[in-house]
Amino acid sequence: MATIEIHRPFCYNGAAGLLKVWVDGIPLGNIRTLKTEQFNVSDAPHSIQVSQSWCRSVPFEVDMSNGKTVTLTAMTKWWFPIAFLLEFIRPSLVFTIIPKKNI
Repeated sequence: MATIEIHRPFCYNGAAGLLKVWVDGIPLGNIRTLKTEQFNVSDAPHSIQVSQSWCRSVPFEVDMSNGKTVTLTAMTKWWFPIAFLLEFIRPSLVFTIIPKKNI
């Protein structure tokens, strides 16, 4: 069994709501702001996304072979006014998933 660990730092846009975590199109759980959650997945390549309301991130592809743990950060990609506007014109650009950094 492999583990996906996702951290959600504070970002003004959508901070009060939960981010839903999707792995291969299947919802696995939610992440609150300033929290880290772990999800067990099979040892195979996976496509990971997060969503809130109608905004869903672009898929982040990760190879989970050999039962490893991958640590990621799910966050708003843009400064608040821009992110708010993107919710209506390009909802797939509001949230992003990146390899975790010390934020």
